[in-house]
Amino acid sequence: MTIRDKLKEAYKVIEGALADDAGSDSNYDPSPDQTSLIKVDTDKISSILSEQKIQHSFLDWNSEQSKDDFVNLKNPKIKYRPNNFIIELNYDIRKKFTEDKNDNIELSEVTSFGWYNKHEHNVQMKIFESSSNKLSKLREQKPEIKVNSFEILRTASRRAEIENILNGALGLSYHCFRKDYNHFLTETVKWEDNKWIININDFRTDTQTQQIMIQLFLYQSNKEKELIDKITDGSSSLKLYLKHMGISILKPYSYK
Repeated sequence: MTIRDKLKEAYKVIEGALADDAGSDSNYDPSPDQTSLIKVDTDKISSILSEQKIQHSFLDWNSEQSKDDFVNLKNPKIKYRPNNFIIELNYDIRKKFTEDKNDNIELSEVTSFGWYNKHEHNVQMKIFESSSNKLSKLREQKPEIKVNSFEILRTASRRAEIENILNGALGLSYHCFRKDYNHFLTETVKWEDNKWIININDFRTDTQTQQIMIQLFLYQSNKEKELIDKITDGSSSLKLYLKHMGISILKPYSYK
């Protein structure tokens, strides 16, 4: 993939991330082999879990999309917060639900349910299970029902999205500072058996080389604190940059 291709991919991801929350296509029409994911009105979560019934009006139908589209991040305009509660419906249950909007469905009729964020899901489920035995009864009634965080379904696609951003950023940086990168790779770095041999003292005061090293560390998700401290020694701005970049991008997603 060329630098231009990487940049195009990165711009697509960034453009999607900046898109306003306009909801899904109102003409959404799943095929019989697809299941649908829909967010639940936050104020109705307790009612659903306690009464085990779901009304049509409890759901945010603008957030509806197929599970496949959700997993593969096909609808970036549909945003999710950690505390969003989501249900998954198969084709037949969804059809019954949408044909008669005055009808209710039982919680046991959904394919799966849970909070979007894994930590939020675990906390809320512990609270619910400690105050009621309804979940255990639900599982007895329908053993195949899944109670899970939906964020974990997106892990592979999210990693690919982050990697696309880093590819584009690295390609753009090389494009703008080609001479500096080439000097770094041919003069500063010594190669030995497919390994880099670097003398920290050679460039401790060279800000441009420090920045290149930090960019490469971000891409690799290198968190060797002692090495990073040596590279950023004497530059509070570089330390601050690395700190914030590490928290916002690399902490949840690690690349080897």
